[in-house]
Amino acid sequence: INLNEIMGDASPVDYWTEAHEVDDAGKTLKLNVKKEAYGLGSRFDAQLFRTVVENVLADQDVAVVLDFSDIEIVSMSFADELINKLQKRIGIDQFIRRVRIVNLSRECRSIFSGIFDLI
Repeated sequence: INLNEIMGDASPVDYWTEAHEVDDAGKTLKLNVKKEAYGLGSRFDAQLFRTVVENVLADQDVAVVLDFSDIEIVSMSFADELINKLQKRIGIDQFIRRVRIVNLSRECRSIFSGIFDLI
């Protein structure tokens, strides 16, 4: 089913995207890791969350802010699965241009800096 053919110039409202927009142009989406991830301790948890991030980046030309507010620590495997695999899948240039990581605790910053040199 092609929604463009059915709806013509009209397009459905994507409420999930609208709820995550942080600018009026809709060019930046913020994902609260604590609320959006299914957990913070395993590769599987990170894989599920990374899939959400990858889908957002693939569907739209937007930047994604990964907000780690209120998270004291994540596992090394979570950080590796999320950051390194995301960077490898979309490429370092796209990662630098389109992904921002904010509000890392001191402990998270230590873990992330151990697995990713650009943080």
